[in-house]
Amino acid sequence: RSVRAQPRVLAQRQLVGVYILGGVLGGLLYLLAFNIFPYYAPFMPKSMLLGASAGVLAIMFAVCLYVPNLQIPLILIGNVKLKYIGAVIFFISLFGISGNNAGGNLAHLGGVIFAFLFVLGIRKGKDITNLINNLIDKLVNLSKRKSKIKVQYKKPLNDNDWNTKKAATNKEIDRILDKIKQS
Repeated sequence: RSVRAQPRVLAQRQLVGVYILGGVLGGLLYLLAFNIFPYYAPFMPKSMLLGASAGVLAIMFAVCLYVPNLQIPLILIGNVKLKYIGAVIFFISLFGISGNNAGGNLAHLGGVIFAFLFVLGIRKGKDITNLINNLIDKLVNLSKRKSKIKVQYKKPLNDNDWNTKKAATNKEIDRILDKIKQS
């Protein structure tokens, strides 16, 4: 049995945007829930908005939603479709919003929501990560110096043209050297 390489599902640039925006939306959902719902008031003194799990889950769910029937091998289980892995982790986060890591699980759900919006946009031909990716490009390019040297690429010379040009260059060098010698 031969193993086939899986094609790239989403571009690296898109995944960076999904990671950042999924993390941001996860953080916003955490902040909103902890400030709106009285259920979370007792948890607020010891709760922190910390970590990157919302962004990581946003990437994972974006892939799970984009290619739900893609199978990956799991140790001791065998091949499992991404949609089932995503569903299990989604329900763990959903049922965890009333547990010890309620804030973390709320942030995870924010990442999932962003992944859903991202894949919905991709299927409609719109990449909602373009805005953040363009901003990152501009920030990176601020630190790069712009070269004032313009490089022009020319067609390579054939042997005859090269020899003619070399002879003309040598003749000009000889003329300059003779002028220097006389003065």
